[in-house]
Amino acid sequence: MKIMLIFPPQGQPFLPHPATAILTAVLKRDGHDVIQRDYNIEAYESFLCPDSLAAAGISPITAAQSQKARQRIRQAGEFLEPDAYWQDILTIENCLGAVSGRRWGLKHLRMPPYRENFSSDIILAARDEERNFLIPFLREKAEEIARIAPGMLGISISWPSQLIPAFTLARLVKERMPSIHVCMGGSLVSRLSGQMAGCPGLFPFADTFVPFEGEAPLLALCQGLQTGSLQEVPGIICRERENIRQNPPPPPTPLASLPLPCYDGLPLSLYYSPGPYLPISASRGCYWGRCTFCTHHGPGTPFRQRSPEAIAEEMETMEQAHGCKNFYFVDDCLPPALAGKLAERLAGRGFRWGGEIRLERGLDAPYFRTLHRGGCRLLLFGLESACLRILELMNKGIDPGEAAGIIKAADGEGIITWVFFFLGFPGERRHEARLTLKYLIENRDHIDVIAGGTFTLTRGSTVERQPERFALGGIGKEGMGDLQLSFPFTTREGLQAPEAARLTEEFKRKDEARKFLLPFVAEPHVLFFRKSHFAVEGKRG
Repeated sequence: MKIMLIFPPQGQPFLPHPATAILTAVLKRDGHDVIQRDYNIEAYESFLCPDSLAAAGISPITAAQSQKARQRIRQAGEFLEPDAYWQDILTIENCLGAVSGRRWGLKHLRMPPYRENFSSDIILAARDEERNFLIPFLREKAEEIARIAPGMLGISISWPSQLIPAFTLARLVKERMPSIHVCMGGSLVSRLSGQMAGCPGLFPFADTFVPFEGEAPLLALCQGLQTGSLQEVPGIICRERENIRQNPPPPPTPLASLPLPCYDGLPLSLYYSPGPYLPISASRGCYWGRCTFCTHHGPGTPFRQRSPEAIAEEMETMEQAHGCKNFYFVDDCLPPALAGKLAERLAGRGFRWGGEIRLERGLDAPYFRTLHRGGCRLLLFGLESACLRILELMNKGIDPGEAAGIIKAADGEGIITWVFFFLGFPGERRHEARLTLKYLIENRDHIDVIAGGTFTLTRGSTVERQPERFALGGIGKEGMGDLQLSFPFTTREGLQAPEAARLTEEFKRKDEARKFLLPFVAEPHVLFFRKSHFAVEGKRG
């Protein structure tokens, strides 16, 4: 069976997304003819080409600057030059906004008046030939798909900003090929799986949805399409006459049974990062799985991890196939013991990598020295708060003193440290929020980058499901979209959301904070900043 797998606009264009590469490998091993395309990076390149920029009234000088900006980011060699980097990012984003007439950047897309959290808006936007600026581009892609004539089209959706483009593409393909089976999956479909049954208007665009892990369901779906019955296809959401049916999911796929990702068909030289640079994973799910604000530990993706030997083999294979020495781990959080064993295997191999890791007791200087010898150059830590009471409400399993020691140890071994925090967790008092901000300043000698914001009440989190356990005064669900992923809220005590936002903005304006609250940086790009960059501008000493 001929299958086409698509990653649609708009997602971050820094690395190829691993979803289609993994599914392509699985389907090819099963004997299917698979073609994968990344229409996201193709859209960026199409709208930033000289002809598109000229049609939008952008001067040839600015168009040339945009071309050079992308080339500099791609061809930076071992390291990005910070001053040029910031200017290049600004140039690219200014051109995207001008050529689209929308709020389109490297990490976002908005198409007013349409909202991606309302299925009715998605349906209207998919048909709006006047205001949906992506339709001419996606129509060309629908014609490409029609020429290839696959029996099934799979569309992988990771971000809300992809919803309108994905359904637009599905609509255009269905107009050209009414009998094609369109299947949508991806991490966002997983997060929205509970809402799909209440959105029957989406099913003329897609025949099936596959939430959670897609390998086993997609193989079974191919077989079901060939036999003419989808009754036994595990995990799919589909329309059955007037009803929406969701089949029980399959057992978790053993990670050791999966083939290595296949990047055939993806333009690896076009992504907006120094290349070759690929995503990789050491595990699925979250081994901690207890944070009360988080939804990454749901039942659809139980935690499993790969062996260090298998991960090293993938890195070595990608080096041989694509010349890739740089990797970004996309795990919810790297299992520390596994990361240590992997680093031991990679010592002296010349690989360079980064990822997110928990602030775990016992992570010390010798541990981070091992990671650095194995190629680790960037670690992202979810501190969230420096108040022990709030950390306990979050169920983070760490205290501020231990966290400071871990960050200091990683910094001391030459690893770039990126720390996340947010203010306004339900019940957090003003002095507790200020304690977090004071903590960040006091530890700034060992923190290279900070990403801060305000608490988001996410659908399906423990806080949202059990509001009585926390200081929530009310959740504003009335009038929210049927695909809403987060909700406004009030608290019975402590900071309200507007005050938390004001405190965050005040902090960002402080001289002591400006150095590590950078105006734009993509997590994968930080791997290409010299560690010394975070010291030469006056942060240390």
